[in-house]
Amino acid sequence: MSGLASADAGRFSFFMEVPLRARHLLSAICLTFAVASCGGGGDSTGTGGHAGVTGSAGHKGSGGAAGGGTSGGAGAAGHGPGGTAGGTAGTAGNGVGGAAGAAGAAGNGVAGAGGTDEGGTAGGGTAGGGTAGGGSGGQAGAAAGGAAGGTATDGGASDGPPAASCLVSHGGCDPLTTCTMGASGVVCGACPSGYTGTGATGCTDVNECATNNGGCDSHTTCTNTPGGFTCGACPSGYTGTGATGCTDVNECAANNGGCDALTTCMNTPGSFTCGNCPSGYTGTGATGCTDVNECATNNGGCDPLTTCTNVPGGFMCGNCPMGYMGGGATGCMDIDECATNHGGCDALTTCTNTPGSFMCGACPSGYMGTGATGCVDIDECATNHGGCDALTTCTNTAGSFMCGACPSGYSGTGATGCVDVDECATNNGGCDALTTCTNSPGSFTCGACPAGYSGTGATGCTLNDNCTPNPCQNGGTCTNGVNTFTCACPTGYSGTTCGTVSPSVKILLDCGANATVLNTFTGTGCFGPVAPGGASYAILGANTPQVTVWSGANCTGCSYVITADLNFCSASYDSCGGLNDNVQSVSIP
Repeated sequence: MSGLASADAGRFSFFMEVPLRARHLLSAICLTFAVASCGGGGDSTGTGGHAGVTGSAGHKGSGGAAGGGTSGGAGAAGHGPGGTAGGTAGTAGNGVGGAAGAAGAAGNGVAGAGGTDEGGTAGGGTAGGGTAGGGSGGQAGAAAGGAAGGTATDGGASDGPPAASCLVSHGGCDPLTTCTMGASGVVCGACPSGYTGTGATGCTDVNECATNNGGCDSHTTCTNTPGGFTCGACPSGYTGTGATGCTDVNECAANNGGCDALTTCMNTPGSFTCGNCPSGYTGTGATGCTDVNECATNNGGCDPLTTCTNVPGGFMCGNCPMGYMGGGATGCMDIDECATNHGGCDALTTCTNTPGSFMCGACPSGYMGTGATGCVDIDECATNHGGCDALTTCTNTAGSFMCGACPSGYSGTGATGCVDVDECATNNGGCDALTTCTNSPGSFTCGACPAGYSGTGATGCTLNDNCTPNPCQNGGTCTNGVNTFTCACPTGYSGTTCGTVSPSVKILLDCGANATVLNTFTGTGCFGPVAPGGASYAILGANTPQVTVWSGANCTGCSYVITADLNFCSASYDSCGGLNDNVQSVSIP
C-alpha cells in the first residue's frame, strides 16, 4: 500500500506539471496499455481503492463515477484555472459488497485513469461524467468528471477505450467545454460565459470592450481578458470605480480647493482652476496673493502734501491740508480764500491770498478793530443823539451820521428841530364832517360818529342800514333813515311793515257776479271814476267790512253805504232817487 501511495504521489506531481492536452494523452496511453506505472497491479484482497489523482486545471466537471468494491472512497477534488466548483454525485458502485459511491468532488481537469483489478490504484480519465467502475473491490473513481476505466476483472488487466472516446483528445471538444459519452458518441458541452461558438466548433473569447467600452466608465480603460474583462481605475480627480462609474470630485468644496481666499476656485471635470488675484495683489490664486504696497513708490501717486496709507489690495490718499482743495488722489490746489466772501476779511480792508492761507489788511481811518475781526465805525449817534432832534432818528454812517426826518405832524428837520402842525386847521384834519377834530402834539384825533351811524371820524361815518334785513313784508320797499325806516307797501297791504291786508272792492261792468272787472280799488280813501258810464256790481274784498258808493265823481253826489256785495242794477236808493248802475266813485274808510 505504501508503494501504491508513493506511486500515486508521483503521478499526482507529474500530472500537475504537464500541460492539459499532454495529460489527456498520457491518460489514454495508460488505459490502453495498462502500464503498471500508471495503475498498479490488482490486489485480490479487495480492499478499498485509493482516491484518483487530482485533476489538473480545467472546466467544471460532472459527478465522479462511483468506485466498485467494498467501501470505495470518494473521488478527490479536481482543480484548475477558472474551474467552477460543483459536480454531480457519483453513481452507485458495482461489485461484491460494493457500497454506494461517495459524491464526486467538485473540480475540473483530467481525472485519474480507470482502476485496474482488485487492489489497483485509481487511474485518470478526461473530464466529463463517467459511469461506475466495475469489478469486485475496485477503487473509487478518480477526480470529478473522470470517465470510468475498462471493466476490471479479478487479477486481470482492464479493457482498452472505445475507438471514439472523451479519453482521446478530449473527444475533439474544445478544452474549455465538457466531453461526455452519449448513446451515439461524444457530446461536447456549451462554451463558458465570455465565449462564443460551441464545444464542437471551438470557443472564441468575446471582446466585451469592443461594445460601449464594456460598460466601463468612459473615463476608464476596458481591458479584455479570456472570458471576461476588467475596468481600469478612475483617473485623478474622480471618485468611484470604472465598473460603478466615476464622479467628478469638487475640489473647490473644501478649503476653496487650496486657492487663495481672495480668489475664486472653479471646479472643472477631474480638476479645478484658481482665479486671478484681485487688483492690488501679486502672485496667483494657486501660489497665493500678496498685497502690493503702492505707497512705497512715488507716494502711491498721492499729492506730496498728503499721506499715502497702504491697505489690503489698495491704498488711500489722505486729505489735503487746510487751505487747499481737491483730494490726495486728484491733487491739492491752493484755495484763494479772498475769492469767496473776501476771505472773511472786513469789506473795508484788503484780502491777500497766500499759499494755504490769506491775510486781511488794516481798517481804514474812522474805524476801530481789524480786518480779520471786523472794522467798527465810530457811532456819533451814541453821544447826545448826534445832535439830532429828539423826535428824529440819528443814523450812523461810514465816518459820519444822519438825522432822520421829523415825524408826521411836525414841520422842520431833525437837524434844525421839529415844530408841531395843527392838522385840524385844515379840512377838519380829514375827520368826517359829522365829527370833531382835536389837535395833539404831532397828531390829532377825530371824534366819534353820531348815533345812527357806524365807523369812526377818521375813516368816515356811515348811516346804519336799517333795511337789512328788509323789515317790510309782502314785497314792501324799505327806505333807510337815521335810526328808522319806512315801508312802501304794495297794493292790498298796509301798516308799518306792510303786514296788514288793505280793504278793497272790485267794480264790475255788468249786473252779474261773473261780469268783467272794471277796476279794483285797494286801501283807504276815495277812488274814481269807477268806469265810463258807471258801474253795475260791487264785490267787497277781504278785511273790507263796508264801502260807500257815490253817484258823482270824486265821492260826491248821492251816496250809499254797502256792507256786502251789491248788484246796482236791482238796487233802489230812495234817499238819492236811486243809483241803479250809475255809481261813479267809491270810498273805503
